[in-house]
Amino acid sequence: MAERGVGRLLTSAERQTWPDGPLRSGFVIDGRHVLTAWHCVDRVGGTSARLWLRLHGDTGRVDVPVAYVDHVADLDAAVLALDEQRADGVEELRRHLESVALPLGADVQAYEEVRIAGFPQLNPAVQTVVLVGKVSSAAAVVGGRRAIRLHVPEMAAAYGESPQGMSGGPLLRRGPGGVERVVGIVYAFPPSPTGAGTLGGEVLCRQIADLRDAFPAVADALRPAIADALRPAPADALRPAAADALHPSTGEPLRPSAGDPLPDRGVELSSDVVDRYRPILTAAEIRPPAHWTERELAAIADTIDAPSRAAHAVLALRRAAAAKAVCAGIGVHAAELSRLHSIYQREVGAWPAGASLDALLVEAADVHAHERATGTGLPLGALARFVVGVAAAVGAEPAAQSAFVEWIGDLGHQLADAARLYAERRSTGAWLLLDLGDEPLPGEPPWPAVVGWTYVSTGPDVVGQISCDRTPDGLLQALRAVLRAVPPAWPLIVDLAVPHALLCEGIEEWPVYEVDGELEPFSEWGRPRLRWSRRRRQPALQRRLVERTGQARWEAIPDPLPEDLLSDHPRLRERIRAERHQPWLLGGAPPDRADTLRILLREGCGFVVWFPSGLQPAQHDRIRAAVAGVSAPARRHALPDELPRFTGFRPAVIWDDPRGRDQFSLPPLAAAESIT
Repeated sequence: MAERGVGRLLTSAERQTWPDGPLRSGFVIDGRHVLTAWHCVDRVGGTSARLWLRLHGDTGRVDVPVAYVDHVADLDAAVLALDEQRADGVEELRRHLESVALPLGADVQAYEEVRIAGFPQLNPAVQTVVLVGKVSSAAAVVGGRRAIRLHVPEMAAAYGESPQGMSGGPLLRRGPGGVERVVGIVYAFPPSPTGAGTLGGEVLCRQIADLRDAFPAVADALRPAIADALRPAPADALRPAAADALHPSTGEPLRPSAGDPLPDRGVELSSDVVDRYRPILTAAEIRPPAHWTERELAAIADTIDAPSRAAHAVLALRRAAAAKAVCAGIGVHAAELSRLHSIYQREVGAWPAGASLDALLVEAADVHAHERATGTGLPLGALARFVVGVAAAVGAEPAAQSAFVEWIGDLGHQLADAARLYAERRSTGAWLLLDLGDEPLPGEPPWPAVVGWTYVSTGPDVVGQISCDRTPDGLLQALRAVLRAVPPAWPLIVDLAVPHALLCEGIEEWPVYEVDGELEPFSEWGRPRLRWSRRRRQPALQRRLVERTGQARWEAIPDPLPEDLLSDHPRLRERIRAERHQPWLLGGAPPDRADTLRILLREGCGFVVWFPSGLQPAQHDRIRAAVAGVSAPARRHALPDELPRFTGFRPAVIWDDPRGRDQFSLPPLAAAESIT
């Protein structure tokens, strides 16, 4: 549970105004000390800095007063300590810091998978954000001192996760025994040309080992890691896989890798799960475990004889803990929560309620038990389907891991069934991004002279364009020609980047694709979504979208834009800017107010459901009911697919996600063709 020991470093003023203002990260190393990057401290007081470390854990939010102790400028590292003069309950705070302190380590090698933790500037998450990366160099020399270079794929995207605010966070590496230790401090990154993400996804970290001589607290915290390194490995540390554990493709015996945690290695369930289920066990007079691991939960299960709600909960928790250990071995933690929710809905058949991988594993385990009791006829239970589905999303073949082979067998399933589901889910299809040109010049028709297209799949992108007459029929013929030209794929999802004047033309309902001799619209098979093509040509507009999306909170369902705002553009702009945490909008206006939609787009609103003839109360009620049925984390990915169909017309669903579509990243921006 490394995330519990990572917190935000805030000034006294920022403590009152958060979540507004800058972010900087730090992490606890013992019952008194915190490590962070020196530049994070230097900018807010330097050697006189008196800050607050905001932690989130089992008991909610804890603000710990900390003060400057020492720093090493050329390593960009600083150590802070509990400020007892400002502390309310010193001993209690010390105990809390001790309980969440992160173990330190000195061993890191090139090409290892690692994690960085912290608080990206544009990410509104309350809990610590954890990103997966790979060590590209464990002993680079930067500024005359050693540094660790990482490649973090999520920061390499054209509009990836912002690294601002991650400085001072820990670099975490899981060792052979399954223990995750801090081996570095995040301190720098080369910025990308777009201003989002990092150049090439590169992140620089200073080595914890290099701080041992400078900071006595680090030297003390490193002693357990050094002792572990000198202790002989247990005889079963690399126990072989069972004799019948064979790779489904090659038939060769499987062997666990050094960092492949088995279900009995002591992986703990997250604090949100503990908080939810501790009262259930306590109410049943069952003493909760000291550590919520598969082993300790199994021991509790052995003491329960009669069926009960608590007994059912313990069984689900035990299975979830075992599944979490397997997930760690196959890299499932690399999947975003929004994707996890969508995968859960697909594999289990309902939207989950949890806000973490662990919570979803418990929910799936609960459904798994119900399916087993009632019988479904499916070859895999809900928990196995969910784990395999997530493994397919991150491209980690689970059947190649001995821990997974053992776990799937313990559930009573066949490895071949899991391998087949994985292969089916890895058939990801393709994404077709159609570009219908920039905004027309004054006096020109809105219809494009050229239709460009980008075909995105697991292979290299395929790009093309087709000229057409600047008429509706000319566009229709061009779209049909594109669909005949693109490589075959199924499923094929479609996005249309169109100028403002064409957003409400209903192009997604035009008959364009031939199926069994008949022409069908995009909406029948392509899950179409609209984008504003001007954003594809003006980086400033795209940046507004990225910034607004980065602050979004998807829990609330927006009310329709009031009628009086639709014609009062200054007030409309003011309202949109004030509600920067609202990610999507719902509204409509008659054609004589068509410029209202363009104002929303210019302000960075990328997710809009727009009724070109005005939004009626009954329509709003149907949409609200549909959205309420979708879990909040999944709405960014899945909401357009869950909207109701309206007889006779379709609202314009503008879903301009700067990350791309499903698992596909957004292609590079296009060059501008005209300026209005």
